[in-house]
Amino acid sequence: MRELTYAQAVREALTEEMTRDPNIILMGEDIGLYGGVFKVTEGLLAKFGPERVRETLFNWLQPVIAGSRCLDLFCGSGALGIEALSRGAAALTLIDSSATVIREIRANLERLGENGAATLIRADACNWLLNTREQGYDVVFLDPPFSSSLATRCLQLLDRSALLAPGARVYLECAIDETAPIPGPGWVLHRERFAGNVAYRLFIAPSVNPVAAAEHL
Repeated sequence: MRELTYAQAVREALTEEMTRDPNIILMGEDIGLYGGVFKVTEGLLAKFGPERVRETLFNWLQPVIAGSRCLDLFCGSGALGIEALSRGAAALTLIDSSATVIREIRANLERLGENGAATLIRADACNWLLNTREQGYDVVFLDPPFSSSLATRCLQLLDRSALLAPGARVYLECAIDETAPIPGPGWVLHRERFAGNVAYRLFIAPSVNPVAAAEHL
């Protein structure tokens, strides 16, 4: 286990737009914003979203992030969810299938004093979406492994569930050469940008969730 300053981690992690270094995983990179350190676990792989992509994303989310309930699927380092909390999100659920990832994010949240607002769940994201009874998420971060078809599958599951609040924002990150997923009727592609080999999109869910509405009849 090594500890790096924010600047050291950025220098080590970034190669043009994204790192694919199989020797490190960056956990809780936004700790640098709080003057802390990174925890780096050897032998694992995680994507490190370029800073300007995250800054653009949270500019898009600025009107809705304060007080929101957020869901971070395939959370990896937890960077997006942790930044959402730092920008005023009221609650955060992080989903990942790796016990190591969950353990490291929990440690980083405790160090930041944010663990009270966050729920960490070790689970396969698609299975969790199929079985959860949760409702009312305002913001969803969806960053599945590239070229896995999981982006389309997860959007389908979100569209068919009661999980989303009306007009929820769903952020999707995928490889630029992947076919752009198309959610169900009533969804709006609100923003779209490209950086290096990454396409990132922000969708707005329908203003009425028919599944949730049917459950309340």
